[in-house]
Amino acid sequence: MKNLQLTSMKNEPTPGEIPVYERPDFYYIVLGGAILAMWAGYVNVIFITHLAFTVSHNTGTTSKMAMHLAKFELSNCFDKFLVLLAYLGGSSTIGFFNSKTKFYYSRKYGFFMMAEALMLFIATYLIEINENFISIVICSYAMGLQNALFTNFSGAVVRTTHVTGLLTDIGLILGHKLRGREKTTDLWRLKVLTPLFIGFVGGGFLASFAYEIMGVKSMYFPVVFLGLGGLTWTVWRLRYQMNHSYKEIYDKL
Repeated sequence: MKNLQLTSMKNEPTPGEIPVYERPDFYYIVLGGAILAMWAGYVNVIFITHLAFTVSHNTGTTSKMAMHLAKFELSNCFDKFLVLLAYLGGSSTIGFFNSKTKFYYSRKYGFFMMAEALMLFIATYLIEINENFISIVICSYAMGLQNALFTNFSGAVVRTTHVTGLLTDIGLILGHKLRGREKTTDLWRLKVLTPLFIGFVGGGFLASFAYEIMGVKSMYFPVVFLGLGGLTWTVWRLRYQMNHSYKEIYDKL
């Protein structure tokens, strides 16, 4: 009987052999990423509407910095540089405290979600007292923090605060498929990238309506959601780490 059990265990696939899209938690992870993208799109539309400034990505900010530099408008150039530096600081914070770029259950996502909620709360308060530039800097830090939480999901690059890279990857996958070069098994990446894009668009859509009704106070929606979500994850993670066998299986995926 013992030999039979050992034979059965040897024939079972190891955790590393389980395709990522067949993981029982695959769609939950994708949903979590889409929700983060939704709030990033939401926050970005609020800042565009209220302050005419993008905070979830930095392509436009970098271009404006270059324009100001060319005109020797050093004060405006320095302001844009501070916004870029804040975003970089948020990403660097994640890099300092977490060396892993892939999704792992043992990582302290909840703590950083609560930190992001606090940053957004402070940014919202500062807008209400007309400290707009400081608010932009703090929100840029929060977006850099969020985007760096997990940047790779088993081969699919994950970006939750902007969509340029997402559209590029989706286009490449579709182009390869049309030409017959893309493996069918690799199409699972569309199940990750497409919801992120939809989430970002959906967040902007919701923000447009929320701002019309509540103005800048509509920023408190992501503050509450991210704060409660981070707290929930933290409590769950502590309970999860108590089950070492579960941790050993999923932290290898």
